[in-house]
Amino acid sequence: MDFLSYLTLKGESHPNLTSKEPEDYLILNSVLSLSKALEPLKGYQSITCYLDTDTAGKTALTDLKKHLPNVSDGSIFYKHHKDINEYLCKEKVSRLKEKNNLFRLPKIPIRKQDGRRRLR
Repeated sequence: MDFLSYLTLKGESHPNLTSKEPEDYLILNSVLSLSKALEPLKGYQSITCYLDTDTAGKTALTDLKKHLPNVSDGSIFYKHHKDINEYLCKEKVSRLKEKNNLFRLPKIPIRKQDGRRRLR
């Protein structure tokens, strides 16, 4: 799910995910498979990781940096969220709320024939 969230944000031209260079992707189903990823990653000049911001994700990032000096942390822009998917979901909800507030009409009091007021 995190990779789909990444692609969604990238497709929306998110400022933290704009790159003009061609990209390759390596998807880990679990940080436990990190050791298998080291060999294929050795040939890259630049590696950006979008791992979860929990302890396991931070530990995995630290381990990667020990073996590969060209690793950077892409989770900085969603550091207040569990992962990139949670960031995307909350950002979308926030945008919808903002959009709804822009088009919400103010409540206008009207008078019924009997003289009582009600809001429309």
